[in-house]
Amino acid sequence: MARGTTEMRVETETIHLSEGQVIAIEPGEAHTFLSSSSDHFHFVIHTPGLEGDEARADKVAVPRSHLGL
Repeated sequence: MARGTTEMRVETETIHLSEGQVIAIEPGEAHTFLSSSSDHFHFVIHTPGLEGDEARADKVAVPRSHLGL
């Protein structure tokens, strides 16, 4: 189970997550973690799962300005 707290940005919205909360990021949504508590632990589930060259090809660089940073 996820634990600790984290602050993340999805597009231009700042979101605060606490232990046990879940967030779903839609394909193509820019997102990043801004800060986390020292005990923060999370896991990520990608579906459908991609591997190798297919996974690398799926990554898109997003300028910080797109996240409002």
